[in-house]
Amino acid sequence: MRVARNFAIDLVCVVVFVLIGRRNHGEGTALGGFVRVAAPFVIALVAAWAITRKRWAGSAHWHFGIAIWLITLVVGLVLRRFVFGNGTAPAFVIVTTFFLGLALVGWRVLCKVFGSMRARAR
Repeated sequence: MRVARNFAIDLVCVVVFVLIGRRNHGEGTALGGFVRVAAPFVIALVAAWAITRKRWAGSAHWHFGIAIWLITLVVGLVLRRFVFGNGTAPAFVIVTTFFLGLALVGWRVLCKVFGSMRARAR
């Protein structure tokens, strides 16, 4: 059950990334446009989880998040460029790298910090 929850949190991170990007660039809320932008990164996220399946028991740890981040980033950018025919301008690559890193690793770090604080409070 925790594995499904952790995957869902990662999926929400990718969806938020796409929603913020589309909104900041005035691309609207059309479902087709959202899917076109999200698809490479959702596929990459699924691939990242499949590649790391032997480590799912530790999927809430930050080091697992780093693996998910890097695989999602690289595979997502490659799919975006070569399969979906969308741009990968340097600014987009930089923003994608930082946002996905902060999101996919960040929630795991926060869980660790708050979990440690909760344990100390007991």
